[in-house]
Amino acid sequence: MLTDYEIHPSLATHDVPAARAWYRQRLGLEPFIESPNLLAYQVGPSMFTVFETPAAGTAQNTVAVWRVPDLAAEMARLRARGLTFEDVDSGGDDGTIDGVATTAGLLDGTVRNAWFRDADGNWISMVEQPDLPGDPPGQMGIGLAIAAADLSRARR
Repeated sequence: MLTDYEIHPSLATHDVPAARAWYRQRLGLEPFIESPNLLAYQVGPSMFTVFETPAAGTAQNTVAVWRVPDLAAEMARLRARGLTFEDVDSGGDDGTIDGVATTAGLLDGTVRNAWFRDADGNWISMVEQPDLPGDPPGQMGIGLAIAAADLSRARR
């Protein structure tokens, strides 16, 4: 069953060498696999890939999520590298303040999110949240975010 296997985000780019430079400069990451059309990054127990396509930058939704133990510390570290966090206004109480959206009452605690865009405009998030049911305590990594216009249809 697919529930027995890992899944990883795959982000689109117009230019692999430019993406490699951006991920090195802004996030401090180096690929463990590199080809003319693909980069692969190991992040903790997870991985993500960056691949070249003319469709890069067209997704207007979050495409990957880093789960971090201290959002404020990670934001400060990345801001020092020149990363800019996005201000997001969702039209309710979940808009960002200084780049952070805080939602109380989810997952038996408070969830804090921040978003940035890579060089191709891909939306990437960092989240500080309580452990999920069934997760080993404190497990951090990168997750996949799949957008759905209709959650009922997606569940089916």
